[in-house]
Amino acid sequence: EYTYNSNGGIVSAIYYEISSSPSRKKEITYNSKNQITSTKYYNWDIENNQWVDSRLTLFSFDSNGNAIKEVSSIINGNNAWINYYQYESVYDAFGNNIQMNYSKWDTSLNSWNTYSRVNSKYNNSFLNSEILWPSKQYINDYQKHMIVEYSSENYVNNNWIKGGKNNYYYSSFENSGVDEIAISRVLIYPNPTNGVFTINTSQSDKTTIKVFDIAGKVVYITTPTNKENDKQIDLSDLNNGVYFVQVGTEDSNQSISKIILAK
Repeated sequence: EYTYNSNGGIVSAIYYEISSSPSRKKEITYNSKNQITSTKYYNWDIENNQWVDSRLTLFSFDSNGNAIKEVSSIINGNNAWINYYQYESVYDAFGNNIQMNYSKWDTSLNSWNTYSRVNSKYNNSFLNSEILWPSKQYINDYQKHMIVEYSSENYVNNNWIKGGKNNYYYSSFENSGVDEIAISRVLIYPNPTNGVFTINTSQSDKTTIKVFDIAGKVVYITTPTNKENDKQIDLSDLNNGVYFVQVGTEDSNQSISKIILAK
């Protein structure tokens, strides 16, 4: 279900996930630049025959349209909204995300608890659109130029502890043409997840699913044998944090999505 303004721009959208248990509804709102400003999930209450609040995520942008904050809230046992997690991003003058900070809400202290952050460095002489990537694992809208370094840190006992680090190296080449790779639509829910989540994809071919940690290490891989669009993944054995899910087919079609594990 979609709602549009007088100029034909999308204002809101509602999706129903009837195949999940319990059934879920997702409401999305947009700003005038067609950027998502909020997502709200509802679960179906079978006993009372109604939709009930589940999770709300709000997105904030700066004057340049960069996403600077993402705050998620959930319903607690008293049926009240409480903070859940928060992302805060810092950008350079070229529109690149140079730092992303992740915090979780501490209910005992009633304040945000700094958890981790990722840092990125760029060569602003080249745009990402000028680069042919063997993998789009870390390439997002908030990375406008050539990334040269991607590192992670965890906040432990009031100190930043270095995690993984990736350095990227490039070479020039001449090419007469590059075939476009079709990216199929992939939906992952719930996200954040406590470990178990569902991947819904329109890809009907044999699909391989890989999960990477923020250091680029493959921490999970599977090739489901069922041809159903919904595929359930269990990452309960992994540590809390940010991961990237790559869904690809034999003909190299692939999609990359970020997922947050918060148990």
